Amino acid sequence: FARRVDWARVQVLWGDERCVPPSDPRSNYRMAREALLDWVPIPPSNIHRIRGEDDPPESAAAYERLLRDVMGEDRRLDLILLGMGNDGHTASLFPRQAALDECFKFQPQLVVLDIGLPDGDGFNVVDWLRQQEHLANLPLVVYSGRDLDPRERRSLTLGPTHFLTKTRVQPQQLEALILTLLRNSRQMEEASPIASADRIS
Repeated sequence: FARRVDWARVQVLWGDERCVPPSDPRSNYRMAREALLDWVPIPPSNIHRIRGEDDPPESAAAYERLLRDVMGEDRRLDLILLGMGNDGHTASLFPRQAALDECFKFQPQLVVLDIGLPDGDGFNVVDWLRQQEHLANLPLVVYSGRDLDPRERRSLTLGPTHFLTKTRVQPQQLEALILTLLRNSRQMEEASPIASADRIS
Protein backbone atom coordinates (compact mmCIF):
# COMPACT_ATOMS: atom_id res chain seq x y z
CA PHE A 1 0.00 0.00 0.00
CA ALA A 2 2.68 2.49 0.95
CA ARG A 3 4.29 2.44 -2.50
CA ARG A 4 1.36 1.68 -4.78
CA VAL A 5 -1.25 4.14 -3.53
CA ASP A 6 -1.16 7.88 -4.23
CA TRP A 7 -1.83 8.82 -0.62
CA ALA A 8 -2.03 12.52 -1.40
CA ARG A 9 -5.37 11.77 -3.08
CA VAL A 10 -6.76 9.64 -0.24
CA GLN A 11 -9.17 11.12 2.31
CA VAL A 12 -9.71 9.01 5.46
CA LEU A 13 -13.02 9.29 7.30
CA TRP A 14 -14.58 7.38 10.19
CA GLY A 15 -18.03 5.85 10.53
CA ASP A 16 -18.01 5.88 14.31
CA GLU A 17 -15.84 6.61 17.32
CA ARG A 18 -15.85 5.94 21.03
CA CYS A 19 -16.28 8.86 23.43
CA VAL A 20 -12.61 8.91 24.37
CA PRO A 21 -9.59 11.10 23.47
CA PRO A 22 -7.40 10.04 20.52
CA SER A 23 -4.68 8.77 22.85
CA ASP A 24 -7.02 6.27 24.53
CA PRO A 25 -6.38 2.58 23.61
CA ARG A 26 -10.10 2.23 22.83
CA SER A 27 -10.01 5.03 20.24
CA ASN A 28 -10.85 3.86 16.71
CA TYR A 29 -8.68 6.66 15.39
CA ARG A 30 -5.72 5.49 17.47
CA MET A 31 -6.15 1.89 16.28
CA ALA A 32 -6.33 2.99 12.64
CA ARG A 33 -3.28 5.21 13.10
CA GLU A 34 -1.18 2.48 14.72
CA ALA A 35 -2.26 -0.20 12.23
CA LEU A 36 -2.05 1.82 9.01
CA LEU A 37 -1.84 5.60 9.01
CA ASP A 38 1.51 5.85 10.78
CA TRP A 39 3.00 3.55 8.14
CA VAL A 40 1.97 5.34 4.95
CA PRO A 41 2.86 8.81 3.57
CA ILE A 42 -0.62 10.29 3.85
CA PRO A 43 -0.83 14.06 4.50
CA PRO A 44 -2.14 14.78 8.01
CA SER A 45 -4.71 17.15 6.50
CA ASN A 46 -6.28 14.16 4.71
CA ILE A 47 -7.05 12.36 7.98
CA HIS A 48 -10.41 13.41 9.40
CA ARG A 49 -11.04 11.92 12.81
CA ILE A 50 -14.15 12.21 14.94
CA ARG A 51 -13.44 14.19 18.11
CA GLY A 52 -14.49 11.58 20.64
CA GLU A 53 -13.25 13.70 23.52
CA ASP A 54 -15.83 16.43 22.85
CA ASP A 55 -19.52 16.58 23.74
CA PRO A 56 -21.09 13.72 21.69
CA PRO A 57 -24.01 15.64 20.09
CA GLU A 58 -21.76 18.59 19.25
CA SER A 59 -19.05 16.30 17.90
CA ALA A 60 -21.56 14.41 15.74
CA ALA A 61 -22.95 17.64 14.29
CA ALA A 62 -19.45 18.95 13.61
CA TYR A 63 -18.47 15.73 11.85
CA GLU A 64 -21.56 15.83 9.67
CA ARG A 65 -20.52 19.30 8.52
CA LEU A 66 -16.99 18.05 7.91
CA LEU A 67 -18.28 15.13 5.83
CA ARG A 68 -20.27 17.48 3.64
CA ASP A 69 -17.27 19.77 3.19
CA VAL A 70 -14.86 16.94 2.35
CA MET A 71 -17.19 14.97 0.09
CA GLY A 72 -19.00 17.83 -1.60
CA GLU A 73 -22.34 17.47 -3.34
CA ASP A 74 -21.47 14.08 -4.84
CA ARG A 75 -21.31 12.48 -1.36
CA ARG A 76 -19.79 9.25 -2.66
CA LEU A 77 -17.17 7.03 -1.07
CA ASP A 78 -14.88 4.84 -3.15
CA LEU A 79 -14.38 2.32 -0.39
CA ILE A 80 -16.02 1.50 2.95
CA LEU A 81 -14.33 -0.85 5.41
CA LEU A 82 -16.83 -2.36 7.84
CA GLY A 83 -15.98 -4.32 10.94
CA MET A 84 -18.79 -6.27 12.57
CA GLY A 85 -19.53 -7.28 16.15
CA ASN A 86 -20.88 -10.64 17.27
CA ASP A 87 -24.33 -9.10 17.73
CA GLY A 88 -24.38 -7.92 14.12
CA HIS A 89 -23.64 -4.24 14.73
CA THR A 90 -21.43 -2.35 12.34
CA ALA A 91 -20.21 1.25 12.61
CA SER A 92 -22.27 1.53 15.82
CA LEU A 93 -25.34 0.84 13.67
CA PHE A 94 -27.41 -2.23 14.43
CA PRO A 95 -29.13 -4.45 11.86
CA ARG A 96 -32.34 -2.98 10.44
CA GLN A 97 -31.71 0.30 12.29
CA ALA A 98 -32.92 3.34 10.39
CA ALA A 99 -29.47 4.94 10.66
CA LEU A 100 -28.20 2.48 8.03
CA ASP A 101 -30.18 4.52 5.53
CA GLU A 102 -28.01 7.52 6.33
CA CYS A 103 -24.81 5.48 6.08
CA PHE A 104 -25.49 4.35 2.53
CA LYS A 105 -26.79 7.63 1.19
CA PHE A 106 -23.13 8.17 0.31
CA GLN A 107 -23.43 5.63 -2.54
CA PRO A 108 -20.28 3.50 -2.07
CA GLN A 109 -18.82 1.76 -5.10
CA LEU A 110 -17.63 -1.19 -3.04
CA VAL A 111 -18.10 -2.67 0.43
CA VAL A 112 -15.46 -4.73 2.26
CA LEU A 113 -17.18 -6.62 5.07
CA ASP A 114 -15.01 -8.02 7.85
CA ILE A 115 -17.29 -10.62 9.31
CA GLY A 116 -16.74 -12.84 12.34
CA LEU A 117 -20.12 -14.14 13.38
CA PRO A 118 -20.50 -17.25 15.57
CA ASP A 119 -24.31 -16.85 15.59
CA GLY A 120 -24.86 -15.42 12.10
CA ASP A 121 -26.90 -12.41 13.29
CA GLY A 122 -24.71 -9.99 11.33
CA PHE A 123 -25.97 -11.47 8.07
CA ASN A 124 -28.91 -9.11 8.58
CA VAL A 125 -26.74 -6.29 7.29
CA VAL A 126 -26.37 -8.01 3.92
CA ASP A 127 -30.08 -8.82 3.93
CA TRP A 128 -30.75 -5.11 4.38
CA LEU A 129 -28.41 -4.19 1.52
CA ARG A 130 -30.14 -6.69 -0.74
CA GLN A 131 -33.50 -5.04 -0.10
CA GLN A 132 -32.24 -1.63 -1.27
CA GLU A 133 -32.65 -1.29 -5.03
CA HIS A 134 -29.59 0.95 -5.44
CA LEU A 135 -27.38 -1.31 -3.27
CA ALA A 136 -28.58 -4.82 -4.17
CA ASN A 137 -25.90 -5.30 -6.86
CA LEU A 138 -23.08 -3.59 -4.99
CA PRO A 139 -19.67 -5.32 -5.29
CA LEU A 140 -18.91 -6.99 -1.98
CA VAL A 141 -15.75 -8.49 -0.52
CA VAL A 142 -16.42 -10.71 2.49
CA TYR A 143 -13.22 -10.90 4.52
CA SER A 144 -13.75 -13.67 7.04
CA GLY A 145 -11.73 -15.24 9.83
CA ARG A 146 -13.24 -18.63 9.04
CA ASP A 147 -14.39 -20.65 6.06
CA LEU A 148 -18.00 -20.07 5.08
CA ASP A 149 -20.17 -22.95 3.91
CA PRO A 150 -22.21 -22.73 0.65
CA ARG A 151 -25.40 -21.76 2.49
CA GLU A 152 -23.65 -18.89 4.26
CA ARG A 153 -22.10 -17.72 1.01
CA ARG A 154 -25.50 -17.61 -0.67
CA SER A 155 -26.82 -15.56 2.25
CA LEU A 156 -23.98 -13.06 1.84
CA THR A 157 -24.04 -12.64 -1.95
CA LEU A 158 -24.90 -9.25 -3.43
CA GLY A 159 -23.55 -8.23 -6.82
CA PRO A 160 -20.03 -9.44 -7.70
CA THR A 161 -19.16 -11.08 -4.36
CA HIS A 162 -15.76 -12.43 -3.36
CA PHE A 163 -15.03 -14.48 -0.26
CA LEU A 164 -11.61 -14.32 1.34
CA THR A 165 -10.39 -16.19 4.42
CA LYS A 166 -7.90 -14.15 6.41
CA THR A 167 -5.53 -17.02 7.14
CA ARG A 168 -5.25 -17.88 3.44
CA VAL A 169 -4.98 -14.44 1.86
CA GLN A 170 -2.04 -12.07 1.81
CA PRO A 171 -2.70 -8.31 2.19
CA GLN A 172 -1.41 -7.80 -1.35
CA GLN A 173 -4.12 -10.12 -2.70
CA LEU A 174 -6.83 -8.21 -0.89
CA GLU A 175 -5.39 -4.94 -2.19
CA ALA A 176 -5.28 -6.22 -5.77
CA LEU A 177 -8.88 -7.46 -5.60
CA ILE A 178 -10.17 -4.16 -4.20
CA LEU A 179 -8.35 -2.11 -6.84
CA THR A 180 -9.66 -4.38 -9.62
CA LEU A 181 -13.26 -4.15 -8.39
CA LEU A 182 -13.07 -0.37 -8.05
CA ARG A 183 -11.57 -0.07 -11.52
CA ASN A 184 -14.31 -2.27 -13.01
CA SER A 185 -17.01 -0.30 -11.20
CA ARG A 186 -15.72 3.00 -12.52
CA GLN A 187 -15.41 1.65 -16.07
CA MET A 188 -19.00 0.44 -15.98
CA GLU A 189 -20.15 3.78 -14.59
CA GLU A 190 -18.32 5.70 -17.32
CA ALA A 191 -19.67 3.42 -20.04
CA SER A 192 -23.32 3.53 -18.93
CA PRO A 193 -24.20 6.98 -20.39
CA ILE A 194 -22.80 5.90 -23.77
CA ALA A 195 -24.84 2.71 -23.65
CA SER A 196 -27.98 4.71 -22.88
CA ALA A 197 -27.33 7.04 -25.82
CA ASP A 198 -26.88 4.06 -28.14
CA ARG A 199 -30.23 2.67 -27.06
CA ILE A 200 -31.95 5.99 -27.67
CA SER A 201 -30.48 6.33 -31.16
